[in-house]
Amino acid sequence: THIIFFLKQLCVYAKNFDFIEDFDDNSNFWNVNSNEFYTAKVENGKYTINHIDSLGANLFWNHNVDIEFESDFLITTSYHQLSGSDLYAHGLVWGGLDGNNFYAFTISSQGVANIYKFDDGDYINLLEPIDKSEFIYGLGEENILSIQKSGDQVFFLINGNLIHSCLYQKNFGNKIGFVLNTNMKISVDWLKIKSGDFQIKADIDQPDIIWITPSHG
Repeated sequence: THIIFFLKQLCVYAKNFDFIEDFDDNSNFWNVNSNEFYTAKVENGKYTINHIDSLGANLFWNHNVDIEFESDFLITTSYHQLSGSDLYAHGLVWGGLDGNNFYAFTISSQGVANIYKFDDGDYINLLEPIDKSEFIYGLGEENILSIQKSGDQVFFLINGNLIHSCLYQKNFGNKIGFVLNTNMKISVDWLKIKSGDFQIKADIDQPDIIWITPSHG
């Protein structure tokens, strides 16, 4: 019943997103800094992040988007891994407060899918990692990750295929962004959000970039 309801709601939500980021410019203030650990830029309709360091992970928050995660929501994004390690993970982070408190939905180009959280710095799996998922496309190919909360359930999709559902857990905060583990480069095509309580905070002009270690898939 939940899955049928989810699919119907996904079709409804897709027609009326509250927020569509297509990276035509950087009006939503994504980090575009460059240093010895990473480079990040918005260019040619893409948000391109190159995680240079071979250790740890970086979280790329956007403070300009504020989602009330207690309401029903849909988050969906399209991106490619362009180069780097295909062993480690990349993906969406949401419900974040800081580098010690957030949720993540990640994949690797070798086909591993994972859903986890950091709770006061403790790493906790919400799904035993799925090895060699047939739904994940490889290095250089587009992958679309989607997360939807409907009632007390949360659903996770890879390229339109439902891989997991579970009871909703209270989020730590309202931050959203991306995570890259070890040396890899991704190019984000778009990010779309639908929520029952949503706002854009135009007064925020710079997101946090948070270093976390050790790395996890």
